[in-house]
Amino acid sequence: TDTVMHWNGPSKPTVPGCFVLTPSGCPKQGFDAKDWTRDTWGEQNRRAAESQTQCLSQRKTDYDSWCGSSDTEMVWNAPPSTPRAPTSKGCYVFTPTGCPKQGFSATTWTRDSWGEQNRNAYRSKSQCLSQRKVDYDNWCGATDTVMHWNGPSKPTVPGCFVLTPS
Repeated sequence: TDTVMHWNGPSKPTVPGCFVLTPSGCPKQGFDAKDWTRDTWGEQNRRAAESQTQCLSQRKTDYDSWCGSSDTEMVWNAPPSTPRAPTSKGCYVFTPTGCPKQGFSATTWTRDSWGEQNRNAYRSKSQCLSQRKVDYDNWCGATDTVMHWNGPSKPTVPGCFVLTPS
């Protein structure tokens, strides 16, 4: 009569993003999240990594309907705020929700050395801010990559100068 029962389910994730757990499975689909699983589709297509409402409400509704269940659980962990932009010259990357498809994470501004050396991202603003964002989003399986570019300094002495980005 003095028995106490306690159940510890899977530990909730602590990294930024939207995560799903399907305690009773997903009877209508071949999907089963018995452990917390990142909702990569929702993050890429429904802004679930950036929006708490999208993750906790809309994506729960989506999963319950898609699975044919009613006990889907969701966890949303806010992305970190964007750190102060670097002031040194170069192309920089920041991945607020990480890089789910890779073993890479730029949770602070990180120099995009590869892009600078191989994609002209040091000298070309558009290569850094546009093309490298697309590259990182695709490589990471994310949509919230942030890029920052500090170009070469403009001359301060009189004269005629030209910059050839490519």
